[in-house]
Amino acid sequence: GDDPVMWWSDVRVHPEADVAAAVPSLLSWAASRAGGGLLRTWAPSSFTALTKEFERVGMRRLRGSYRMEVDLDDDVATPPEIEGVEIRPLAAGQERIAYNVHQETFEDSWDHVREPYDEWRHYLVDIDSYDPSLWLVAWDGDEPAGISLGRIRGDVGWIGILGVRRAWRRRGVGRALLLHSFREFRDRELTRAGLGVDAESLTGAHKLYAAAGMRVVRELGHYEKPVPA
Repeated sequence: GDDPVMWWSDVRVHPEADVAAAVPSLLSWAASRAGGGLLRTWAPSSFTALTKEFERVGMRRLRGSYRMEVDLDDDVATPPEIEGVEIRPLAAGQERIAYNVHQETFEDSWDHVREPYDEWRHYLVDIDSYDPSLWLVAWDGDEPAGISLGRIRGDVGWIGILGVRRAWRRRGVGRALLLHSFREFRDRELTRAGLGVDAESLTGAHKLYAAAGMRVVRELGHYEKPVPA
């Protein structure tokens, strides 16, 4: 964003380090690099020494997010069939379709900022873990209704983006995409699938994931502090 500019800084401190010494130095360096706007960071809620230090130096907790996971076994539910909707992997040359659906569907998420296509492609497509067979698109005729963009991250099948366009919500498309992704991961002999989600999702995404058998394995707190120019 540009009014004000939001600077995200991934601050990590070894559990055995002196958090009170490390955090002010790291945040001071990040603030000097930012040179104005809002400095943001996050931390596992269970790492209380780190979260308390964020608050001590004036960072305000904005909201939380969850990492959710599910075990992939023979009990993975069968994806529902939705009349007129077919789910299939992304075809060659359809990356911009996935981009457009991602940007549109995430307009209903907290603090969404639209990314330029080249930047989006750099982080999601032009990487070693990109596998278009794990990028699923729900099609209603020639119209994309939703997407589930997956990849393999270590020993976990990771769903980086799942979104359904407004006209197709409340019809089971999101659940169908989620369960199809689970099955794709299981077919690759992975035993777990995971994703990250806003704990206060405006679309209720976290409730959808819980209903599909996913559980919260970690909670993150997101923090913010103004940085003077």
